[in-house]
Amino acid sequence: MRRGALLFLLVAAARGEVLDCVVATVGRQAITRSAVEEQLRIMSFLNAEAAADTSAAAKHRTLERLIDVALIRREMEISRYVAAPPGNPPKLSSQELAARGLDEAAVKRHLELQAQTLRFVEVRFRPGSSVTDGELEAYYREKYLPEWQRANPGKSPVPELDDVRDRIEAVLLEQRIDQAMEAWLQEARRQVRVRYVAAEACGWE
Repeated sequence: MRRGALLFLLVAAARGEVLDCVVATVGRQAITRSAVEEQLRIMSFLNAEAAADTSAAAKHRTLERLIDVALIRREMEISRYVAAPPGNPPKLSSQELAARGLDEAAVKRHLELQAQTLRFVEVRFRPGSSVTDGELEAYYREKYLPEWQRANPGKSPVPELDDVRDRIEAVLLEQRIDQAMEAWLQEARRQVRVRYVAAEACGWE
């Protein structure tokens, strides 16, 4: 899901002591090489992966998502969105953070921005999203039932539509929100100048 990927990638401030390089700009906002690389490390830490994927392809995917996130954050500022106060941050392993080249403040900042952005996306895109009875019935017939039957061979009784209506509606609403956000991002990229710096200039393959 595009939104899930986006909400897992939020811009972190580059450390001042690192020799950095701008890899892209979104309007007047710069996205640096160190921000991209830090996001890769944060993602691998939160996903409990053995190590971050540092391939050129992974860096470019992360950069594209960071550009989308920068556009969303820009919209939050323009619309004067008031973020809710942060909740209680989770406890983090200092030893593992250090092993991945991360500090606790960076990860907590990431999680806080992730929560703020999730709430904004819900406020911004959910009101215009709706699901018809016909769409619910089509999803139930064409997707839910076949998947349920594959997962439960020979089991009965089969769930009726009314039994799973709320669950299906939630799935379809999430899809509508993703589609609305995707369309908005495409339009935002046309309105806001996004400039890429050659990967070679920043030492990327």
